[in-house]
Amino acid sequence: MNLLTSVSEIKNNEELHTELMISDKYFLENKIILAGTVIKGTIKKGQILHLGPDSKGSFRAVEVNSIECLRVPVKFAKCGQICTVGIKLNNFAKEWL
Repeated sequence: MNLLTSVSEIKNNEELHTELMISDKYFLENKIILAGTVIKGTIKKGQILHLGPDSKGSFRAVEVNSIECLRVPVKFAKCGQICTVGIKLNNFAKEWL
């Protein structure tokens, strides 16, 4: 347990570039829902993020369409929070997932 990152260390990463540690994925009405923990930065609705890497090591830009924390729609999720992020389904996303 002493090797795990503490929550206070994660919260100190708010000023860094956004990073979501994805723990699960779902498909819903032409959307991909990614569940995970924000470990760096802040995720905002309408933000462009880079999803990847794919099998070739590439990252692709995707737009955040929705964010939920504990099944409640929110405008943003900060470092240290567990959330789900909805992104529009496109050809790259289908291949990646």
